[in-house]
Amino acid sequence: TSEDKTSETESGAVDAGLAAALAAGEAMYGENSGFKGLTPGQIAAAEAAKEPSTPVADARAAELGIDHVSRSDWLLFNDFCINPVDADEVVTMYGVCKVPVLCTYARVDKPPPPPLPPSPITAHLYRSLTLNPNLPKYGEGPGSCPFAPFTFESPAETPGPGTVLGIDAEFVSLAPAVKEPNPEVPGAPEIVVQAARLGLARVSVVRGGQTADGKMNDTSLVPIIDDYIRAVEPVHDYLTRFSGLVPGDLDPALSKHHIVELKHAYLKLRYLVDAGCVFVGHGLKQDFKMINVTVPPAQIVDTVELFHFKRQRKLSLRFLASYLLKEDIQQETHDSIEDARTAVRLYHKYLEMQAEGNFEGQLLEIYRFGKQHGFTGEKRPGNVDEFPKTGDAAAVNKADSLGASSSGVGVAAALGDVVDGDEGGEREGERGLRSFFTADGRLADWAASEMERVLSSPLPTLGPMPLLGPSPGPVPTPNPQNPGTRAGVPGMPAPMTQPEAWGLHAPPPTPPAGAPPPPPMPIPFAGAPPPP
Repeated sequence: TSEDKTSETESGAVDAGLAAALAAGEAMYGENSGFKGLTPGQIAAAEAAKEPSTPVADARAAELGIDHVSRSDWLLFNDFCINPVDADEVVTMYGVCKVPVLCTYARVDKPPPPPLPPSPITAHLYRSLTLNPNLPKYGEGPGSCPFAPFTFESPAETPGPGTVLGIDAEFVSLAPAVKEPNPEVPGAPEIVVQAARLGLARVSVVRGGQTADGKMNDTSLVPIIDDYIRAVEPVHDYLTRFSGLVPGDLDPALSKHHIVELKHAYLKLRYLVDAGCVFVGHGLKQDFKMINVTVPPAQIVDTVELFHFKRQRKLSLRFLASYLLKEDIQQETHDSIEDARTAVRLYHKYLEMQAEGNFEGQLLEIYRFGKQHGFTGEKRPGNVDEFPKTGDAAAVNKADSLGASSSGVGVAAALGDVVDGDEGGEREGERGLRSFFTADGRLADWAASEMERVLSSPLPTLGPMPLLGPSPGPVPTPNPQNPGTRAGVPGMPAPMTQPEAWGLHAPPPTPPAGAPPPPPMPIPFAGAPPPP
């Protein structure tokens, strides 16, 4: 019948579709399909090239669902039907009928990018900004110029790739931090909703301490830049403790220093960065961030990171200078030239310690000394006996109070910001917890002995507790003319002694005459616990 023929036709169509799906699945995943890193189009093309116009090639193409042999690497997936397509068909969108949903990129070995165009800040511009003929010469007594710029007359006087320079910057506060009370915890410290706005106030760059014989002397640390930035808006706080600046230093009409505009100072630094100079300093990450200049990591040598032991506090410039260089810096205030020179000396000291081959051991000894005598920089191995002995906790607390002491890092610490290079080190809780363990994670010897002593000691017994009465009030002054009355109040009885006023060991009051006796205490039922 017609119904049977229709069902047979539908059954045949289902069997044909199932066979095509199985063929496609076998072609993609079957063990005997030969589909190992090759597209079906490439397999069919290879078979067609070997056996052109043969029943085997035609059957293989039919199994793969290929209408024609193509060498294209593009495949069209339509459910289980896979057909190779031309590249032109792939990139033709037909309006909005085809929408890309997945893009895959393959990494290829490409040649390095072309070099960047030359910097617009030329050597001629840099020389015009630094070599001012109206400035006095460097080192010619009082009133002389505090820096000697590069002259470009010799290779040593020409900045270039690998030229080591020490740098330090100081900042002032242009606007205070905006704080709001904590609505969740009454009485808690205020929440900083907007950090204080800082501005560059002074930048100093010194030579890197390299001489012809490879040694370092005072002449090799001569500054090449010592610029005070002209203030274009009112200064909120000069942060003298950290910057060394006082009112009037940034005013051209009052300052005795070399005042420049911010853009001129920026152009000088930008030229040195583009020339490939290597900058050495302490806490440079914060300094360059505040200056708003990007320096490649290969051109930064930060002594904060050089002398940092893993998972330990950051060491201040003052402490490192005292311990390694036997020098006392930052006694009353900060000087950016002094800090830049100290950072260069520490860098050369680091190279010497690395050449000796025991840098890690020496660094661990530095941390041990600081934890024992404090990280203030007041004590060093040669003068420990000159100071009175104090507890370790007092030394560490004093170190934290004086530890924030270098460049922009100290400025950020003074404003309440937490930065990576903060020489203040750790929070008090972290410091106390970390002191229980050694550098390798083991329990410290003193902590182990203290735990053993506590566990082996008997529990303390509590004696009789005193009866506490009302809280003591102010003791009135007795009247010297009438001991039985208070001064200025006739008839007022004399004040009680302090134990009596507090109710300590006082006898119970006597009931007045004629008062009913107090009710008897209830008798507890059998098995009840005794009253407290």
